[in-house]
Amino acid sequence: VGQAICIDGPATPVQASRLLVGLGRALAALNERSILHRDISPGNVILRDGRWDQPVLVDFGLAKRPFDHGITRHDLLLGTPGYLDPALLHGAEPSHRGDLFSAGMVVLFALTGEDCFPQLSGLSLVTAMTQQPIPIPKGLPAGLRSLLARLTQIEHERRPSSAQAVLTALAA
Repeated sequence: VGQAICIDGPATPVQASRLLVGLGRALAALNERSILHRDISPGNVILRDGRWDQPVLVDFGLAKRPFDHGITRHDLLLGTPGYLDPALLHGAEPSHRGDLFSAGMVVLFALTGEDCFPQLSGLSLVTAMTQQPIPIPKGLPAGLRSLLARLTQIEHERRPSSAQAVLTALAA
């Protein structure tokens, strides 16, 4: 039995860290198989038995391998606004670092119970995400705050290099 994120209210920093570990493990497994999810959002993460350390990624309808040129194209913006990798608006190719960005945004949603720019939607939201830093809540432990800031950088190169790097940072 799964549970949606924030059904019982916002996560504590400890719960958010556990969520990020679980998402990191899931993304590391996808990375090993060269699969990009491309639509990680609160609606596509279910907590197994309500446990923050047991997130399950669902809805692989947009998933693909980077070299796959199937029905989805790299020049289409597909995904959930507010969780979509803003680097795609600047012509970046979909990559595992885009999934890392989205995972960071899901953890921020878990901590606050709302999207990063709740007054915006659609393209205006995605555009704002390319022009201003993603707000990170104050009062978080320094390590978690720093990691979330790195995960939500606009440029791919400024994000952690892999899900395994995220897991290593969380273990430190």
